Amino acid sequence: MKSHIRIVICGDDGVGKTSIIRCLISKSFAEENVPEVHPPVTIPPEVAPEPVSATIVDTSNVLNEVESELNRADVVVLVYDLVRTETLDRVKTKWLPRMRELGLDVPVILVGNKQDLPKEEYSDSNVERTIKPIMEEFREVEACIQCSAKVEFNIYEVLYFAQRAVIHPTTPLFDVSSHSLRPAAKAALSRVFRLCDKDKNGELNDKELNDFQYTCFNVHLNAEELAGVKNVVRANCPGGLTANGHLSLPGFIFLHRLFIEKGRIETTWIVLRTFGYNDDLRLSDTYANINLSKADDQSVELSEKGKEFLLTSFETADADKDGLLSPDELRDLFSTCPEYPWDPTLVRWTVQSATAGYMTKEAFLDRWNLFLFDDFRSALLTIVYMGYSGEPATAVRITRRRRRDRRSKVVTREVFYCYVIGSSKSGKTELIRGLTGQPFSAESVPCDKDVAAARTIEIEKGRPYGLIMKEISDKEIADLTISKGLLDTCDMVCFVYDVTDPTSFEFIARTYEELKKVRHSLPTVFVATKTEQEPVSQRYEIRPSEFTEIHGLPEPVNISSKIKEDADLYKQLIGVGLYPHIACPTYFDEPSGSALVTSLKLVAAIAVISGVAYGTAKAYRYYKDRL
Repeated sequence: MKSHIRIVICGDDGVGKTSIIRCLISKSFAEENVPEVHPPVTIPPEVAPEPVSATIVDTSNVLNEVESELNRADVVVLVYDLVRTETLDRVKTKWLPRMRELGLDVPVILVGNKQDLPKEEYSDSNVERTIKPIMEEFREVEACIQCSAKVEFNIYEVLYFAQRAVIHPTTPLFDVSSHSLRPAAKAALSRVFRLCDKDKNGELNDKELNDFQYTCFNVHLNAEELAGVKNVVRANCPGGLTANGHLSLPGFIFLHRLFIEKGRIETTWIVLRTFGYNDDLRLSDTYANINLSKADDQSVELSEKGKEFLLTSFETADADKDGLLSPDELRDLFSTCPEYPWDPTLVRWTVQSATAGYMTKEAFLDRWNLFLFDDFRSALLTIVYMGYSGEPATAVRITRRRRRDRRSKVVTREVFYCYVIGSSKSGKTELIRGLTGQPFSAESVPCDKDVAAARTIEIEKGRPYGLIMKEISDKEIADLTISKGLLDTCDMVCFVYDVTDPTSFEFIARTYEELKKVRHSLPTVFVATKTEQEPVSQRYEIRPSEFTEIHGLPEPVNISSKIKEDADLYKQLIGVGLYPHIACPTYFDEPSGSALVTSLKLVAAIAVISGVAYGTAKAYRYYKDRL
């Protein structure tokens, strides 16, 4: 909320702008010695209607000077003469259109002065008929008021409405034309409701409602007041009370619409600001407190508290209790957010349910792993918007730096990032689709799309690990070759080549050599695709199997996305995540040595690391046998 407001008063000559200011500060009216333009006046907060200071600026008839002041205004008081109807006409034809041309995004208070004159001089009904279409066309007009500087009528109210328009603006909350709350206001109030619904049963019982009242206004409702609130909701809002007689979300929303319609918009703003919202109906940085930072070789994963909150949110949103979220239920889940949080321009896959378009709990958590991978700050802020009541940082955990894992020779991550690199049409996209069981598609995804998939794979019962695979474009490859920071964000790279394309392997071999210059400790897996077809010789100095042997890497894994032969690749990649030296002999700063020595070291690693999942050990042995 602003601590100081700049009020600019404008209008045609002779409408009484200066007289209004003089009357406001001196509580008297003078017909003589009235200056052409009154100097700016600052009113301290202790005497202002609202507890903020206000500077009131008068304007002349010099156009460029008026426009200069308008551009600095927090609110504009536009004055017309009730007797001179042409001044009201110019409000619509000159003043308001010009403010739009200037790009002003501030509220306007429309003030009709000289109400002290006899009624035969002007007609209230004529003024009302003129003002109504003005307010319908120009939504920036927050309020209309009539006053008289001469008899000191409604002068203080002019200042009150001007301050209130800035401190408690109507436009962000309420659509005057439809008499309804705006979507952003509904989203914010829905979040407040969720936070106050402590038992998460979709209603506010009497205690929860009273706790809400005390939190916002520092007073409790007595039994009579509580019954009165419910009676108003019962009489005017079908479904506003639940079968238990408790306040529902529609009833909560209705009450705030009623407050605004009754001129008590400050009530709703007090509630919203208590729960962290700023004037743009966004959570303030101070309230949200998203201060997480990480090094390039760290990642962000959901904590147990974060998972518990998301799963509880899933179950609450699952209205039909079928264990799935429909598209409508998912939208309802995010109804407390300012906008739908998952970027529709990104192609993101998770395991599909039997019902197309519906999401399982497992896929839901996988999608959150992808969200954290894409933008962990936005993901965490979304969790706060959804109603997470703890410290935001407790919903996630920052993984240990990779160099510390290397020193201890134990990987502590639970979600692994795999970059997928290959030449055009080598099968990268289908390889990524295969992670989540997407059906094979002969049609390629447009190359300008950002493609990734996530899946949680249970290596052993109770030991699930997440795998995220992201396709890297040619431009991103160029960035990786010059930035160790960008390359450090992944746990491994999967190089893909097409066995039917003679130039495909050369592309990834050259790229591998370039990336190794940037990050020597880079776990790497080579994958040969389209193996259901007859392979051709690769136009490279040596064969792919010889290349991997020279570099101490596992042999290329042969897969066919078309006939769904993946050779357990995805489990093997998690094995690489847990045991990176399988696919990077120097990962723990050990000499690469011969294949036999490498195999013996891998066997030793299994012996010293306790509690290794059976499935992971299977993937480990797979690679050991191939060395």
